[in-house]
Amino acid sequence: MREIVHLQIGNSGNAIGSEFWKSLFNDHGIDRTTGQYIDSFDNQLERIDTYFNEILGGRYTPRAIFADLQQEVIDKYRTNEYFAHLESDNFLSENIVSRGNYAQKWEHDEFKDHVMDIVRKEAENSESLQGFQIFHAASGTAGSGLTSLLLENIKDEYSDRIIKTSSIIPYNEAMNLLTEPYDTIFLLKDLISNADVTSVFDIEDIYNLCLKKMKIYKPTWGDINNIVVQVLSGESLSFRFPTDLCSDLRKFASNLVPYQNLHFLSNTMWPLVAQGACFCYCSIQSTEMLTQNLFNREYHPHDPYPNSRFGPILSAVFTYLGKVDPAEAEIEFLKAKAENKSCYSEQIPDNLKYWICNAYTYMTRSGYFTYNSALIANTFKKAVDRFDDLYTRKAFIYKYQAEGMDESEFEEAKEDAVQLISEYQQLINNSNSNEYFCAFIKCVV
Repeated sequence: MREIVHLQIGNSGNAIGSEFWKSLFNDHGIDRTTGQYIDSFDNQLERIDTYFNEILGGRYTPRAIFADLQQEVIDKYRTNEYFAHLESDNFLSENIVSRGNYAQKWEHDEFKDHVMDIVRKEAENSESLQGFQIFHAASGTAGSGLTSLLLENIKDEYSDRIIKTSSIIPYNEAMNLLTEPYDTIFLLKDLISNADVTSVFDIEDIYNLCLKKMKIYKPTWGDINNIVVQVLSGESLSFRFPTDLCSDLRKFASNLVPYQNLHFLSNTMWPLVAQGACFCYCSIQSTEMLTQNLFNREYHPHDPYPNSRFGPILSAVFTYLGKVDPAEAEIEFLKAKAENKSCYSEQIPDNLKYWICNAYTYMTRSGYFTYNSALIANTFKKAVDRFDDLYTRKAFIYKYQAEGMDESEFEEAKEDAVQLISEYQQLINNSNSNEYFCAFIKCVV
């Protein structure tokens, strides 16, 4: 058994997390009301203990912790049929209306301790704990502040285990709070220090993907979350089904994170399936078409120049899901790899890999592409720009000062973000793709 303890923090973290679990119930043939296995595919139960606890009566329940400062957020998941067999202690909330910021995390230190008690319980009940997975948004008291506290505590107590976060980056058009740009940069500092791997989801990029490529008129949060959940489900396939490649969090990190600070990953998938759409059309995807579309930069987030070549990619993992012929997959993969040879870092040998997942799926054939690329710096550059838009005017800093923070902490957080961007810039400068990408990142001073 190689267990992962899953935490979902804040409104966004819980919204995405609950849909993620629904996907896992389906993939592993678990009945949502009884918690019992109802399918007949050999590999569905082989590694189900990665994410599920087996309880009395041969039932399975998520190894999940739901946490938010607002009771009403948690209550709707507490009564959800998918989580009916989950212990009530795993749903944690405070009875407050939370519209705060990162700095207010100190007001909830006691609540953090309650969450850590459940983290310890789940960790102690695991036979061979591999690590932790956290879903959250990089804004608000819960998404950024509580996540910051938990990251620090988990890192301190479980330093020999892997911490992976799936982090939602807000953008101006959909901001719930005017102070979100501050929260994002403060939390980025914590992610650099305390997370081992971070999958980044820039809401602006995903919104544009839904609007321009999926032709969804006025994409909703449901449309955006649908893409995030599909990607996260695909990203976790290697943890849940038999494979030697990226079969646990540590191997995942080893394959995708060659440099400690540069542990921020991007994802894409094909086909892109809209919320509520029929999956049957996916059967027409040839392996060649699937591979080409996974390499098609028009479907990649964090990419300011989709019509030019990829920027330097440090490492990447292809996942073919479904009825894919191994010989065909190898041919198409090697062809795509050769065609895009100049896009990959020459300093890291064998940095592009693939595997075939034969798991049961509604989609006859689909694919996922997880990669560590300097393109992610574009997202961080936008975050720093938004931070500067506020900080140059000293807008709203009194809200943070009231919680005991001072201006030096703003400066330090920004410096860490700029340093991260400059590390990616150095990779770009040293790469074959420099002529295409030196323009999209301008170092912040």
